[in-house]
Amino acid sequence: MLLGFQSQSQINTLTLQAGGLTCSMCNLTIMKRLQKIDFIDSIQPNVETASYIIQLKPNVNLNVIKIKDALVDAGFSVAKLIFSPNGIVNETENSFKYQGYTYNIIDGLFVSQDTKAVYMVINQDFLSNKNYKKYKQKNKISTNNSIINLVKF
Repeated sequence: MLLGFQSQSQINTLTLQAGGLTCSMCNLTIMKRLQKIDFIDSIQPNVETASYIIQLKPNVNLNVIKIKDALVDAGFSVAKLIFSPNGIVNETENSFKYQGYTYNIIDGLFVSQDTKAVYMVINQDFLSNKNYKKYKQKNKISTNNSIINLVKF
């Protein structure tokens, strides 16, 4: 049973690692796709690690599915997506609601008053197949598109 937690907090920054990059043109293609997403304010790429630090616009609807779809549409995949939902505290439940999505904490109770708490999305298409299978074997992962499964990173 999923119980929601409504919050006034803000997710400000995401770290995205892309899979399937082979050249600097790949990086440019991803940057162009990400820049088209309305809730993204700025992107800092790191070509060496194929990762992107994404700053979000304040008070916008974050949609991690749009980020994943932008990469897939460009011919790449998400290798990792992590973020810190600062200020959200839920000491009794394993989930919280944030801007239309339910975030389900797979590995325990969610307490994120500590800004160092970082969570990784473990839905299929947000990890390599190998890592997804590892999490799926150990945990009950929802395949509902409105539920984002997380583990503490």
